[in-house]
Amino acid sequence: MQRGGVFDFQINYNKIYNALLANLAPTFAKNVPPESVTGKLETFLTCRKLAEYLRENILDETAGNFFEEAALNAIYKTLHTQVAISDLRLFFSELPNFLVLNYPVVENLRELAINLIQQVMSVYRLQNAWREFTKLEYLMNMLKIFDTHK
Repeated sequence: MQRGGVFDFQINYNKIYNALLANLAPTFAKNVPPESVTGKLETFLTCRKLAEYLRENILDETAGNFFEEAALNAIYKTLHTQVAISDLRLFFSELPNFLVLNYPVVENLRELAINLIQQVMSVYRLQNAWREFTKLEYLMNMLKIFDTHK
């Protein structure tokens, strides 16, 4: 229903929490089977962004941090499976949004991102895709100096 140019709807936060748990719970185990996370990078990036919103606007700090850290851990686990280049590009574009966060997994994500960027850069070099190569080279250099400014 539209009222005064603004949609009038009720947000069901219980459904949101249940969706977060349903998506993230399979990743809570230490040794997650690859099939549980393969192809779900975009889902986990969405969970991370949603958890950030909930932490800043709805939940208390403890619950918000729990969901956000769980999503970051799920992202990390997913990156150890076969990932499509389109998902990697999405991951690279989201890096600035979570590299400043204070979770132990963030440093692991930064290091893994550098490794993945180097691999993708090799592919771009072979394909003579210099524009994409240059963008990733810039991002990689930023990630490398990011560690020195903590």
